[in-house]
Amino acid sequence: MRVCKLGEEILPTVLYIWAQHKPNDSLKEQIIQLVQLQVRVHHPNGAKTQEKACGGVVAPLLLPCSTSTTYLDQVFTEDTKVLEITQSYAITQRECGDGEGPSKRRRIELGWEVIRDNLQKTQNDFDVIPCDFPNLVLQKILVSLTMKNCRAALEFFQKASECMRHSQNKEASLSETEAYFLQTTFDEIDFFTNVPDNTTADKLPGSRLVVNQKLRHALEHDLLLMSEQLLNNISLDAMPAEVLARCASLLTGVLGCYCYAGVQTEEEACRSELFHKAKNSPRKILSTFFLRLLTSKLMNDLADICKHLMAFTGKSSEAGEVDLMELDGEGSRMDGEKTVLDLFDDHSGDAGDVNEAGELQILTGAVSPLSEEHLTKQDLLLLDIVKFLCIAVTAASVQTVSFRPSEIQGKLLMLIDKNTFDLIKPLHLQMYLLLLKELPNEENPLLEEHVESLLKPLLDMCSFYRRDQEVCSAILSNLLPVVTALDTSGKNAGDLRAAQGRFLTVVGAFWQLANKGKCTAPLRIALVRCMKAILQADPHSKWAFLNVNDEEVLPVCDVFPHFLADSSFQVCMVAAKSVTSLFQDVKLRDSTGLLKALPLKLQQRAFEQLYMRVQEGTKKLGHDSGSQEVRLDEEYNRKSVLLTLISMILCCSPVCEKQALFAMFQCVKENGLEPLLVRKVLERISGTFGYKSVDDFMNIHLDYLVLEWLNCGYSLSAFPYVLLNYSNLEEFYRSCYKVLIPQLVIRDQFEETKSIANKIEIDWRQLLAHCFPKILLNILPYFACQNQEDSEIVLKKERAYKVYDMLENKNCLGKQLMDNLIHSNLPEIVVEVLMTLHEPVSINPGEESALTRFTGDLDPIPNPPHFPSYVIKATLDYLSSCHKTKSKSLVAVLSKNPESFQRILLAICKQTSGTSNAYQKHRHLMIYHFFVSLLLKEIKDGLGSAWAFVLRDVIYTIIHHISNRPSLLKGVSLRSFLLCCDLLSCVCHAAVTYCEDALGSHLHVIVGTLIPIVGEQPEAQEEVLALLKYLVVDNKDNENLYQAIKHLDPFPDHPRFKELRTTQQNIKYSRGKFSLLEEINHFLSFNISDALPITRLEGLNDLRKKLENHKDQMKDLMKASQENPKDCIIVKLMASLLQLSKTAVNSTDTVLEAVGSCLGEIGPINFSTTALQHNKSTSYYSAVDLFEDRELQCTFIMLSLINNALIDHCIEVRSAAAACLKNILATKTGQTFLEMYKNKADTMLIYLHPFRVSKKKLLDVSVNVRENLLEDLDNTSLWIPQSRSHDVWIKTLTCALLDSGGVKSEVLQFLKPLCEVQTDFCQTVLPYLIHDVLLHDSNESGQTLLSTHIQMFFATCCKYATTPSRSSTPANSDPDSETLVCGSLDKISRRAMLAVVDYLRRQKRSPSSTVFEDSFWLELNYLQVAMTAQSCAAHFTALLYVEIYADKINLDKQQKRSSSKVAKRLTFEEESQNLTIAGLSEKSKEETGISLQDLLMDIYRSIGEPDSLYGCGGGRMLQPLARIRTYEHEAVWGKALVTYDLETSLPPSTRQAGIIEALQNFGLCDTLSIYLKGLEQENPECSLELQELRYQAAWRNMQWDQTSFVKDETGERGYHESLYDALQCFRDKEFPTFHERLKCARVKEVEELSKGSLESVYSLLPTLCRLQTIGELEHTGQLFSG
Repeated sequence: MRVCKLGEEILPTVLYIWAQHKPNDSLKEQIIQLVQLQVRVHHPNGAKTQEKACGGVVAPLLLPCSTSTTYLDQVFTEDTKVLEITQSYAITQRECGDGEGPSKRRRIELGWEVIRDNLQKTQNDFDVIPCDFPNLVLQKILVSLTMKNCRAALEFFQKASECMRHSQNKEASLSETEAYFLQTTFDEIDFFTNVPDNTTADKLPGSRLVVNQKLRHALEHDLLLMSEQLLNNISLDAMPAEVLARCASLLTGVLGCYCYAGVQTEEEACRSELFHKAKNSPRKILSTFFLRLLTSKLMNDLADICKHLMAFTGKSSEAGEVDLMELDGEGSRMDGEKTVLDLFDDHSGDAGDVNEAGELQILTGAVSPLSEEHLTKQDLLLLDIVKFLCIAVTAASVQTVSFRPSEIQGKLLMLIDKNTFDLIKPLHLQMYLLLLKELPNEENPLLEEHVESLLKPLLDMCSFYRRDQEVCSAILSNLLPVVTALDTSGKNAGDLRAAQGRFLTVVGAFWQLANKGKCTAPLRIALVRCMKAILQADPHSKWAFLNVNDEEVLPVCDVFPHFLADSSFQVCMVAAKSVTSLFQDVKLRDSTGLLKALPLKLQQRAFEQLYMRVQEGTKKLGHDSGSQEVRLDEEYNRKSVLLTLISMILCCSPVCEKQALFAMFQCVKENGLEPLLVRKVLERISGTFGYKSVDDFMNIHLDYLVLEWLNCGYSLSAFPYVLLNYSNLEEFYRSCYKVLIPQLVIRDQFEETKSIANKIEIDWRQLLAHCFPKILLNILPYFACQNQEDSEIVLKKERAYKVYDMLENKNCLGKQLMDNLIHSNLPEIVVEVLMTLHEPVSINPGEESALTRFTGDLDPIPNPPHFPSYVIKATLDYLSSCHKTKSKSLVAVLSKNPESFQRILLAICKQTSGTSNAYQKHRHLMIYHFFVSLLLKEIKDGLGSAWAFVLRDVIYTIIHHISNRPSLLKGVSLRSFLLCCDLLSCVCHAAVTYCEDALGSHLHVIVGTLIPIVGEQPEAQEEVLALLKYLVVDNKDNENLYQAIKHLDPFPDHPRFKELRTTQQNIKYSRGKFSLLEEINHFLSFNISDALPITRLEGLNDLRKKLENHKDQMKDLMKASQENPKDCIIVKLMASLLQLSKTAVNSTDTVLEAVGSCLGEIGPINFSTTALQHNKSTSYYSAVDLFEDRELQCTFIMLSLINNALIDHCIEVRSAAAACLKNILATKTGQTFLEMYKNKADTMLIYLHPFRVSKKKLLDVSVNVRENLLEDLDNTSLWIPQSRSHDVWIKTLTCALLDSGGVKSEVLQFLKPLCEVQTDFCQTVLPYLIHDVLLHDSNESGQTLLSTHIQMFFATCCKYATTPSRSSTPANSDPDSETLVCGSLDKISRRAMLAVVDYLRRQKRSPSSTVFEDSFWLELNYLQVAMTAQSCAAHFTALLYVEIYADKINLDKQQKRSSSKVAKRLTFEEESQNLTIAGLSEKSKEETGISLQDLLMDIYRSIGEPDSLYGCGGGRMLQPLARIRTYEHEAVWGKALVTYDLETSLPPSTRQAGIIEALQNFGLCDTLSIYLKGLEQENPECSLELQELRYQAAWRNMQWDQTSFVKDETGERGYHESLYDALQCFRDKEFPTFHERLKCARVKEVEELSKGSLESVYSLLPTLCRLQTIGELEHTGQLFSG
């Protein structure tokens, strides 16, 4: 506010000076800066309101002062009409319209008219050529307007990368002070400077940029016409050069934007009338064009002109300034032999004194040599010519030009030759600074002799202007581009030694002055940036050394950290944000596209120095720092620098990540960093790293943090647990004691251990037992380690023996208890030991490992302790020797309890999936590889009969890792991938060698996963092909793999797979070629895992070709199927394809597209059946065949589902499945099942072996005896999803049923772990749970409660549905319409509850119950159930439930008419039917609001039986909807349209959809288009629903010139939108986009189909018709595109 007040007081005087005294340009600039500062402080960050602004609005004062509008844009709004510059507040026109404002005020009216009048007062005829907008804004807008998706195009061009090196510098949006303050708040964190280098521009998803060729041709025509008129009608002599340049910029910029958007190629652009050449970036188009114009004579003439102007222009500085700058006789020139101190040695004595702030006094009262006031117009022209020449020669590096850049460079450097160069002239100073900044270029490096010439005047220049800090700062800033030229990489270092010496001499001299406090803060900031550039050019310190005094020479990397202790906050902050150069080589990028990290030793040394120096800065805060307020401010600044530095290191150096994180914890204690601020920073960093939460990030490093904390001698009670989100010490101890206790025990700090135990109220011995596996982790490796040379290892070994002896003491755990703990916790101990694996890159002879080739020299070190693989192996062997058995290896010991293998493998996989850090994930994969390798060595012995489980578990674990690989494998992700391939190869070799036919059942998955890798990942191609050849070619005669190879999908028809394809086909067709029927049966012979649909991709592609090439056989198959529809192979294929699409809908579009192609080849054929087969799982039919007992059938089904879950891609699902399986098999029911199942010919039992328990360990399933067992289920929100997602709802419901006590089945009771994590399992098990509750419902209270809530569920589904709204004909009906039910319940939730009703209906209520009686396990209104089924496209189910509803009503009537012996039945006979249906409809409307007649009519239309409409009363009744349905069936569209138009009482959605359908089928296409536009304007929020219909009308009417209807340009497309775009692209011969749009349409159709029901094949016909249309269009496009 003080600054605001000061500004308001002096601004009137300043304006008076501006207006009356006509100040010079320099003063004007100062005034403008003052006004801009006032705008910033009055409107911080663009604040426009009185509440957010600091004071009065002063923005309009800028108008008469400057043409810059950057800051005006911050405060202009449409409400700001009148501004009072004499008041501290703003009045808008609306505000002052109601009351009186101040009596005296000056108003400044705003508006674009005023701005335009101030900014442009010319009426030049050439202004018809567009005031060259920056960044090609105009060109981008023009091109975007010719696109069919204008908004998407504008967004795309906004993201386009620009070459900003020579563009006009943008004014900062924030003042320097403002920016530094915001850095201390850490609200906007920009620590992440290391991002992948992506040279290609990011295109929009799906490449929505499609050009409208008509508009494009119009634009190009107009541009050509404009340029021709300009050139033909106006004399070139009279035409300003600027106009020609703007015209050329416009033409080439437009063409460049088209190239950049991918609309045309460079070759096409070369032939364009607009321009002869184009490049990838819009701005580079211009440089290419102008470079072509620059002839050799022109460039040389310009260089000669510069030389001439240099000799005869330029004036000396003012006399007073020259006196101040005058040098001593010996100091007028410098040479290479002068010492560093002599360079800036000042013999004038007092002039070198420092002020109180420790900085050299800045000269005042004289105009700076950098000011333009010293320069004449000729001088300015000279500088412009030189800058133009510099830009031209640097840009010529990547272009073909007609001049020699090196020749021009040499002439430019002659301008600073000692014969012509005069230090005293400001022009020559600015010339030199310009050459320093513009001439060096990384893409076009200077010759060595040119670098030498450029730096030759440097020493003299610095010596001459040594006391002018502003000039010195400018010299250092302009030296930055030169640093790149000094890099000796790939050059002869001797050629640049002299230039390097001059440069480093200057930097060293400035460093000494800065060290003595003789440099201002801006100069020191420039020095920091200069040193940063040096570090980037020479990260390994090969030549960058500074003479810091007469004797000491230090590398720049050692000098740079000193700036962190600088007295200026700004200097410290700039230094802190520049430290990445000490950890990364900015000139090189690794294979991931990230900056290449420096060697480990350099990074660790840098961290230590930086941390030490920044701590020095915090200690400099003495008592003489001024007032208390100043000291507090300085303290806060130092803390900000400290936190910024550590955060920068944390983000840029993975190998120093742990150290940096601990430094934060340490600084909270030592430096008083605010924990909440630190946590705020860590939250942002962890989120960028990909962690789910900051707690996950810190917990991963907690072991290291605690270790270092204790190593520093700190108490655990002082640990900053707030950073871990713990509220108090007890919570921290209770949550983390498994980390804390082992660290204390190994230090022999048992008293501290007891203190923690007391704090959390647990016996300290019990605490030791809980932590026992991790305690042994710090002991056993040192027992097994044989290294006696390393003193540290010897010391730790002695300490380990000492601690172990204390643990064995009877006052502690005791030997007996320890032995028991070792045996009972053996898997956990093994896991803890394995997790310490860290394989170094360099190992001693004899310590080689198979893992060495997968390690990286910069892989971060894990939490201590960590050991190489040979120590881990020795530790495991030592552990096995502790068991009193004859087993020689640990694997043999573990085989005695086969479940141990599962527990260990699962624990490692949990660690792998639980981290998003690529390095940690890779290390865990190495651990997995190590342990599996141990198992494979002994798999021939059976692994305690767990070999089959282990083999399958490992194969699918690797397959899931390979399938989830990143799209681009580089760096550590590539090593992880290669490791997985190597392990898979080892597993396959071991399985073929020792496990007979075990690999056959997994071969299809392995091969299907590996095939796509060959083309995608060149680095792994050879290894993958070798494995495939081993499995298929080398084992083609292996009897165990022969059948598996025969049933494989074909290999791609590619040279890489030639041998594999030939071998597989020879086996497959060994008995002759297959017919189409045999090919389809071959495709259906393999049932792929739901989690791996990608493995069927090649099979789908081959199937499509077979269907395409054998249309004649398809007809024969369909003809044969009409005789026996049940066995129709095409129906089976259709069901299989649709099931495959359901599994692939959330994985990849590639499979969906392949499925769509196959379905398109089948087309809308006559299926000879009304419904596909009921989709029951194979386990259901197997259960019925295997067992008669219902409980055993249920057990088999549940175990089958759990068995599949054991190989799920989600580790939480696999863990839950293992927990369920172990408990189920430990029940009496489980034991009975195993006894009866062991003689069955099924492979499932062998996979369940590790989970079997002895009969002595059976679980005693307790029965819940509490009253009101089901009371927890009496909750409406539990049964109706409401706002919750389906996943959450179904999991919550099933778990509530399991917890209610109503489920009595031993098997079902133990399913909760899996129900908590897997939605599909919940949907499957829900009917069984409800059925079990009803079976054990002795007093029928359960039936009443369940009936009430399930009935309420269906009532909610039908709540908003009054009448059917579907109006389309059967042939065009939407098979999955949502219009019937307008409620908020998810369709998946409805289907889940419908499955409950369907399952219950199929179960016998009693041995003598009828089928009808079995439908009433629950008291439901089946009409509401029917309507819900119809809304889910379950049409036959809906019809069945309608019949049950009607039968129930008739049965109730019969029971009331006790005197009647013959009951009337619901029939469709003419006389009785109308009365019956009419009566039932009236009754149904009264009860539920649902018309039974309307529902029946909709059902019959949906299943393709429109004739049944007459049976429902169609054509005879007066209801309008019944008449309309009849008209639609009879295709009397005119009458249907008239009826829709007259019957305004129909629901709007029904009426609108009906009118649209009628208009379309009646042929009134133009009227339809107008009607659709009207609907969109009338109800914009519903326009998305009408969008598809509008697109359909557009392409049917061939209205290609319409604008895009879509409002969200980045959203998904529907079928008709994609088809519209595709046809438009086909017309314009844009075939790549044409095929892409067809792909989108095909995928969209398959996605919709996968969501639907398979009950009615009739509902599939529209989609099959569309897919066939897409296929035909695709073939047509291929013909025309060649």
